[in-house]
Amino acid sequence: MDIERFHPLGARIFLRPDSPEEKIGRILIPSNARKPTNTGVVMAFGPGMLCKDGTRWPMPDIACGDRVLYDARNPFQTVRIDGQDLISLRDDDIFAVIEE
Repeated sequence: MDIERFHPLGARIFLRPDSPEEKIGRILIPSNARKPTNTGVVMAFGPGMLCKDGTRWPMPDIACGDRVLYDARNPFQTVRIDGQDLISLRDDDIFAVIEE
């Protein structure tokens, strides 16, 4: 399977979360010693929510490959595509696009 073949429906976004493990020098800080990550990379997104009048609510200004800040307090569904664990979340769970 190829991630490009997946198109989330509605206002859904597939996001690859950043790795929670971090190296500092030769010290590895395990994921259970840190707060949950709340940044990730957009892998795919849907066309936007369908409104009652038949129009689409526009998606935020994001593109595949953008690093974003998202609300990590909500429980998310995880999907596995091409060996990658991705998070499925809604457009209103994204706070900002991080410029690099």
